[in-house]
Amino acid sequence: MTKFDYGWSRYAIPFAPPLFDGRIAGKSPHRGDVAVFRYTHDTSIDYIKRIIGLPGDRIAMREGRLYVNDQLIDRKPLRPYEIRDENRRLLSGILYEEVLPGSDGRKPVTHDILQWSQAGFANNSEEYVVPQGYFFAMGDDRDDSADSRFQDEDGLGYVPMENLVGKARFVFYSFDARHPLWEIWHWPAEIRWSRLFSVVK
Repeated sequence: MTKFDYGWSRYAIPFAPPLFDGRIAGKSPHRGDVAVFRYTHDTSIDYIKRIIGLPGDRIAMREGRLYVNDQLIDRKPLRPYEIRDENRRLLSGILYEEVLPGSDGRKPVTHDILQWSQAGFANNSEEYVVPQGYFFAMGDDRDDSADSRFQDEDGLGYVPMENLVGKARFVFYSFDARHPLWEIWHWPAEIRWSRLFSVVK
């Protein structure tokens, strides 16, 4: 993670001391960035999601497809996948390559998403209009992500720009969690070695 991409807020400083409000040398994030930010309901918790919408953007999901400012976002299927969630449920779906429109004159951002359903509220949402000073974040695992589509009192909602910590650039650790954490003899098999130090796209 690099903190200089978006300037500095109190949350980019260890222990988030209340030294100042807003951002110093603040820079706007770009659509498609994978960002680290503080959770909207508890700023001691770090979240990492992809920035889908910027101030003024209109975001919606319709039958499992993403729309940004009424534009259907291009995607193409790559291959089937299977994955177990944190509750050990086996989920099967399709790995897609999605292409988000760039922001501020930048080229489109190509990245992968996982999707195993076209149904449910999160795949058939209202239209969200991102307020000034906020962004709209979504997970690349579209059906297993607590993100800005959830606007209730317990959901992530729109994220204040002040909550940005930095831009994610490398995967330093990835863990499969098939066994309890205290069973340390399973750790070598649970580490996703192929993902370590890979570049975040």
